[in-house]
Amino acid sequence: MKGRWLDVTRTIAYWGLWLFLVFFFFFWATTGEIWDFNQDPTTYRQVYLDADLHIRISWAYAVLTGIAIPFQAAGLKARRFSKVAVAVFALHVCFAVASDMFGIDMICCT
Repeated sequence: MKGRWLDVTRTIAYWGLWLFLVFFFFFWATTGEIWDFNQDPTTYRQVYLDADLHIRISWAYAVLTGIAIPFQAAGLKARRFSKVAVAVFALHVCFAVASDMFGIDMICCT
């Protein structure tokens, strides 16, 4: 019974990491933030204290996640976690916490 729950938890974590990587790469970092900024940068300049910093962070997210996806895909058949993908996920989480604590990527009107 213990092994079954471990397999279920591992499967949920594995596919959760996949969803995270794909969502961040295709929707948030690449098509969302960068595309929108290129279409209308004035909106971002009204929302963020430093819109250029925000877009540089989005580019960093896109590049790191784009690197992590092929590494994660290499272990798809065996459903193995990629160390690179896990490291990129950890960097995303650590930056989100650090940004919240130290105000790295500030929204202007909060």
